[in-house]
Amino acid sequence: ERTALYYLCDEGGMQTVYACGADGQPADRLEETGIYVNLLPENDALRIKHGLVVNSPRELDLLLEDLGG
Repeated sequence: ERTALYYLCDEGGMQTVYACGADGQPADRLEETGIYVNLLPENDALRIKHGLVVNSPRELDLLLEDLGG
C-alpha cells in the first residue's frame, strides 16, 4: 500500500489540503481551497469531514476539480 501524499479535510468549514509526511500523516498545510464544505453535496461534505487520503498529485487535481464544481 502506498503512503498518502496528501490529506483533504474540513478546517473551520473550509476544505483544506495538507501534505503528508513520510509516515503518511498530515504534516504541512498546503492550501485552503476557498471551498466551503457545507456548500458541497452531502456525500462529498461527509467525505471531507472524515478526511480524505490522496495518493498522487493527479488524484488531488481531479478531486479538487470535482469538489470545486
